[in-house]
Amino acid sequence: IDLKPDVYFSTTTGQIDEQFATYDFLQKSFDELLEARIASRQRTRLTLVGMVGLVMLVIGGLMWVAMRDVLRRLNHAVDIASRVAEGNLRVDIDDAGKDEIAQVLQAFAKVKTTLNAFEAAQNEMSRQHKSGVIDFQIDTERFAGAYAEMARGVNDLVGAHIAINVRVV
Repeated sequence: IDLKPDVYFSTTTGQIDEQFATYDFLQKSFDELLEARIASRQRTRLTLVGMVGLVMLVIGGLMWVAMRDVLRRLNHAVDIASRVAEGNLRVDIDDAGKDEIAQVLQAFAKVKTTLNAFEAAQNEMSRQHKSGVIDFQIDTERFAGAYAEMARGVNDLVGAHIAINVRVV
């Protein structure tokens, strides 16, 4: 090979400069691709975080509405229980539904019905005794459990009172 040093230097330097230019071009292209990919991933991550946040807000709102309704119905059940415990048997019980709270309210409605029946039986006994039918008794078969026991106790009390009056007279 017969090359003059200045030709060799200029030729090889040109080729090296072309390689560096290609390297610079490729590096810039790869950097742009990498930055685009990073930006895309960040947008995807922000979108997912936003969607998860939105879903959590919706779920939280639904839970708040559901809890508010449950608490409202529970407070209603507590109010009814308190009123019945205080002797208010005229309270209206809205026991519509099939959930647990409705079942509790249905049980309160049964208690109220039984107490109303027991009250009516005692009032009838009082009316009968005032009209002179002193051997009238509460029909214990209409009641179950403690209510039947209370009816028998009232009947026994009235029977004992009549027996004392017969002995005195």
